[in-house]
Amino acid sequence: MSYRNAFTHGEISTDGTRVWLSYFEGKPQKAELTDAYLEGVESALVNGCEQLKQLAKALQVHSCSES
Repeated sequence: MSYRNAFTHGEISTDGTRVWLSYFEGKPQKAELTDAYLEGVESALVNGCEQLKQLAKALQVHSCSES
């Protein structure tokens, strides 16, 4: 949820060399959007998706593509 809020309500800027995401989470934050940072975002999204799949399986819920 932190990533969602940061990208939704934050501001992306550049200094001509690097790209930054400025957002508020308890206090003003600023993160450089490096490959490592974006890999962390991707990892969190993949992990969340896997957890949702496990929950759906435990609840015996199927999406249209799994029917």
